[in-house]
Amino acid sequence: MARKLLFIIGLISLLTSCGFQFKTGELLPAELRTMKFKAGDKYGETTRIMRQTLRLNAINLVEDDTQNVPTFYFDGMTQSSSVSALFSTGKEAEQLLVVKANAKIIMPNGESYPLSTQVVHNFFDSPQEALAKTTQKEVIWKQMQEQAANQLINRLMALKEKLHPQIIKVAP
Repeated sequence: MARKLLFIIGLISLLTSCGFQFKTGELLPAELRTMKFKAGDKYGETTRIMRQTLRLNAINLVEDDTQNVPTFYFDGMTQSSSVSALFSTGKEAEQLLVVKANAKIIMPNGESYPLSTQVVHNFFDSPQEALAKTTQKEVIWKQMQEQAANQLINRLMALKEKLHPQIIKVAP
């Protein structure tokens, strides 16, 4: 019995320490597993990333004319960068890259639930590797956009408490 308990505790700690996450949408509320998808920029790269992330998380996207289905309205992602460190010569040594993503869920009854997230990453700017840093920066931007899309899905899963609040009875 003690070995089983030790094995289970070890397995749980192993899974939590390696960053394991459910990717099948099992934690989504039932009413959010089928949604309409709308975006300001229908054919943009960030819209494609968001749509793909929704599908990877077992969210069924339906056509706009479907009734009684929540709408996932994707407001888009913004990118910004700022200098966070300088070399002694006055050139940029490090940049702070920021991606912000905004969306909202509009339920069939008209209720709206805003979702937002922000991903921050440090980028070391080496003047000796001009071409390599441009390519590397593009890869980092794309990874940050994918991470922001995944974080919006996590925020979506957190809506379960707002959609189905638990009623706590206090004994007199």
